[in-house]
Amino acid sequence: PRSLEEVQNKAMKAEIELLRRIRPHSVITTNFDRFLEIIFPDLTPIVGQSILHGTQVLFGEIFKIHGCISDPNSLVFTKRDYDEFARKKQYLSAKLLTYFSEHPLLFIGYSATDPNIRAILSDINECLPTSSFTGGVISNIYVLEWRPDVNESYIPAHEKLIEIADGRSIRVRAVETSNFSWVF
Repeated sequence: PRSLEEVQNKAMKAEIELLRRIRPHSVITTNFDRFLEIIFPDLTPIVGQSILHGTQVLFGEIFKIHGCISDPNSLVFTKRDYDEFARKKQYLSAKLLTYFSEHPLLFIGYSATDPNIRAILSDINECLPTSSFTGGVISNIYVLEWRPDVNESYIPAHEKLIEIADGRSIRVRAVETSNFSWVF
């Protein structure tokens, strides 16, 4: 939808309203669409590699790490695109590490198995002191994943073990749902 008014489904409207209430500091997504900009109009979209060249925003960004439909050249689709992203991701990882020290990180979109997300988490993990882990979990990183098979009888994961690099893995907070009103 191009606006929240176009959403007609009552359950979806309720989910969107609940999502809006969390008022995140920043959002990281692999989604190409502009729906997060509609949900969070006060956040500034940072598209693809423009994080490397953009002006500094001190509060409220939507990091669209795989690009956006508003800029077709920013889309990460091909192996070449992914290789280029991997080469330049260190700045994004450093920025996220800065945020991580003061705010929870919420990854919304594709999946924690996405190679770009795993690479960023690997960079963050390398810089973290052991005190950042609570019971083996990095307590302020969340991965929000929509799963169509989640229902009232399914018990979703609350943590996720993510393989990151060199046989290493990290455990983060996980939210799996097919209905965001169950989450919020």
